[in-house]
Amino acid sequence: MKHLAYLILFIVFIFGYGCSKEDGNNDLFDLRQWQQHIDSTSQLVIVIPDIQMYTTLGQNTKYLDSMLTRLIRLKEKGYKIKAVLQTGDITNTHEEWEWKTAKNLFSKLDNKMPYILCTGNHDYSGGTRETYYSSYFDYTLTPYFVTSFEKGRFDNSLFNISVFDHTLQIFSLAFAPSDEVLAWADSIVKANPEKIGMVLTHAYLYKDNVRFDFSTYGSDQLNTPHGYSISANENTNDGEEIWQKLIYPNDPFRFVVCGHMDYPDFVGNLVSKNVNNNPCLQMLFDTQSFPEGGSGFIQVLEFKKDQKSVKVSTCSLLENIWLTTLNCKYWFSYQ
Repeated sequence: MKHLAYLILFIVFIFGYGCSKEDGNNDLFDLRQWQQHIDSTSQLVIVIPDIQMYTTLGQNTKYLDSMLTRLIRLKEKGYKIKAVLQTGDITNTHEEWEWKTAKNLFSKLDNKMPYILCTGNHDYSGGTRETYYSSYFDYTLTPYFVTSFEKGRFDNSLFNISVFDHTLQIFSLAFAPSDEVLAWADSIVKANPEKIGMVLTHAYLYKDNVRFDFSTYGSDQLNTPHGYSISANENTNDGEEIWQKLIYPNDPFRFVVCGHMDYPDFVGNLVSKNVNNNPCLQMLFDTQSFPEGGSGFIQVLEFKKDQKSVKVSTCSLLENIWLTTLNCKYWFSYQ
């Protein structure tokens, strides 16, 4: 039934909204929709899914440009956007021109709101960690950057943002992070137990709201991180290994955000209890298979002023569509 509902949704996008889509350069935006769905007293973290089909196909680039412009407009209208996160696969073929495209687009947010991207499997060259990421996304001078695993490289980095005057500690971890990277993150979170923790990484949840777990499912889980050649060269980790080595043992972690899995498994969430029996929300979001590179969809983590709950909403900034089913709208208590 779930896949049937996804299929119906996808057909609507292609044959309905896809045929009457709003031009990416059109400034029309229905602010009233936001006023109906998002409380102006909340503080927001925006999740942009995999953007490879926006950056690699020239006809789609204008749609990502429009999405970022509309986020700026929302902040100008008083919505408190504390950070914009992106789930990896910034590029499709790791060509430098794709990186230039992505950087030019996200530069719109400079000095307006923090933005944090992570690397996906498409963002590396072959079976190596060679990437242009740090050449185009150098966070050194940004006020929200704290430190990185390797000096001068930012595909494993720590950022701090403030949500209702409380620090949200965000670890952006590379696709299939190594044991050494997980140990680095573990040491930091143990030294800062008072800060709420979030992990942003590309490949973590698989379909049906379960983690990637090669030890249990092997290659039966399509697109497993252990199925890529990079795993032949270092001790990489999939979702279950990240959970066991980093998330589960550390009570501060309340959120994991990932992409990598697209239609029909483009959205999902899993709540698991950590070592202290506290919940951690693990979110999957990837609309790269939708028309125009993703149909302008984002997810909104709406931190409520009670400072203990989050409402998650899913909407298209291009089509003014708000999805209310299929793991697209729900609440989570993090305190």
